[in-house]
Amino acid sequence: MNPDPTGLWFSPQESGWGLILTQQGTNIFAALFSYGADGKATWWVASNVVDTGQPVNLLVGEAFAGTLYSTTGPYFGAPTDATAVSVTPVGSLRVAYVGGTDRLSLSYTVNGVTVEKALERETWSTNGAQLSGRYTGGLFPASSACGGSGIFAALPTTFTATPGASPASVRFTWGTGIDTACVLDSTYTQTGQLGTLSGLVQCGPVGNPISTLGVITLSAASVSPTGFSGFANFTGNSCTAGGFIGGVSN
Repeated sequence: MNPDPTGLWFSPQESGWGLILTQQGTNIFAALFSYGADGKATWWVASNVVDTGQPVNLLVGEAFAGTLYSTTGPYFGAPTDATAVSVTPVGSLRVAYVGGTDRLSLSYTVNGVTVEKALERETWSTNGAQLSGRYTGGLFPASSACGGSGIFAALPTTFTATPGASPASVRFTWGTGIDTACVLDSTYTQTGQLGTLSGLVQCGPVGNPISTLGVITLSAASVSPTGFSGFANFTGNSCTAGGFIGGVSN
């Protein structure tokens, strides 16, 4: 799935249950934790959730689906005994992004009972503080009407990220020529394991970026101590562009 759905998903109005997804390549592992008919906590797993090649409907995107299993095993305080683990298919699980959003449509069936839910990424912290630093990388426009100048500097380039005036604000600076540079004053928002960064970009002489070119929005951003990456959309007065942006921490 794109963007990568790895992380914890939940319904904000329904505390106490959720869905954990982990994507590797084209395969997704799902762990669903909820409650049985007796009100006791239970969980099911789907170890082979794959692309069906078909959208759910006109509003919900391409579906990824697989068999849902219940499992039993030895008491956790006893010595490990893999032979005591049993796996029983109980139904199916299907997930898909709701068109144009980062919300997830979940449908699953357990022993003939079907449940359909709308989920959001669960967020309890932020990677924003890890953005501060220097990076070697660049903007890689996949589609652009902006030419090879302006914000699209010769590669590789060096990004410098510094904290802004508020806890969620970050300023990016990068060179575009011998005496020219761009400055992006942005706000970082965390949603699950991914982030979004958006703000005005100004370019011009180093130390005096007087020309406001437009807005850059970095979505599906992955941030770690080793670097950052994501998909960038640029909207300006005279052109638009889209592509990947990223940098490796120096």
